[in-house]
Amino acid sequence: MLGVYDDYSRQLEQEHEEESRRYRVENVRRARKAREGFKVLLHELQDRGDLTRSSQWKHTVPKIKKDERYIALLGMPGSSPLDLWMDMVDDMGEEAERAAEKIEKALAKEEKVIKLETSRKEFEGLVKDVHMDSQIDARLRREVYDMVSDLLCFATGANGVDTWTAGSNRSGRSETKREEEEAPDR
Repeated sequence: MLGVYDDYSRQLEQEHEEESRRYRVENVRRARKAREGFKVLLHELQDRGDLTRSSQWKHTVPKIKKDERYIALLGMPGSSPLDLWMDMVDDMGEEAERAAEKIEKALAKEEKVIKLETSRKEFEGLVKDVHMDSQIDARLRREVYDMVSDLLCFATGANGVDTWTAGSNRSGRSETKREEEEAPDR
């Protein structure tokens, strides 16, 4: 009689473990699908221009708070909406940096510079002159222009620099100038 009870108990325990495993697998699958859906939402925001490398979470949330893809991700295990948003914004910033470096190198080869007074239209003309317009899409060129303008505004206030050329770091100072300033007095 005790053997029958042990067999029945083992069977119930196995069924419970199997059901628990299925539940965990389904929960992981549901969370993954929710994350994928939210990433699609972020890409849609990026395509519309509502999400940029300089976006802030507090300005993004009101745009997405009623979207079911955002709501579906809340409370799920794994990455939160904020985590995924931060990853996306960081990736956009890195992409803009790489595009800026390409444009910077191409402009340097042609001995062209971007000045504080350079308009977006003039920037586009310079980019077209160095044949980078076909390699870098319009959205990314806008990001680069905004980034360069911000850097030049900051650098002008901090150092009096008003051009962006090859060899200048992101603060607007040339590497040589920075090395001179950091070198110990001899």
